[in-house]
Amino acid sequence: MADAPFNHFNSTAYDLGRGVFDLAAHTIMAMLTNVAPDPNAHYYSDLRSTELAPGNGYVAGGLIVPSTGLVNSADVASFNVGAVIWTSAVGAMGPFRYVVYYDLTAPNKNLLGWFDNGASLTLNGLNSDVFDFAIDGAVLFTLAISP
Repeated sequence: MADAPFNHFNSTAYDLGRGVFDLAAHTIMAMLTNVAPDPNAHYYSDLRSTELAPGNGYVAGGLIVPSTGLVNSADVASFNVGAVIWTSAVGAMGPFRYVVYYDLTAPNKNLLGWFDNGASLTLNGLNSDVFDFAIDGAVLFTLAISP
């Protein structure tokens, strides 16, 4: 479970404002890294070199985030996401500490933000270890317009 706050990249609000993200229709991905993301990074390509190496259950680029949706209630829009589950196979998968979200459909695969797991984790693969990353309340972030 994600108890830590969602950290946005410095470009996230700018990209939302100029319509880069279509949160109701685009494919959102989650990738793993053991290197703290640079808040000034803008695109998936900026972090690709720090991404967890593919193999033993991890696929380059990460996994599609299921059940995404944009919900509006009382002038507050919430971007909801489902759990992302990685299962190690055969050998070790990791270490990793950060789960980074990005928009696969955006022309430059723009970054949305990340969570810090709090400590590095390695799945051993011997017992089909699972990293089930679910966000408390399933809300990645909310947008509200202030009067």
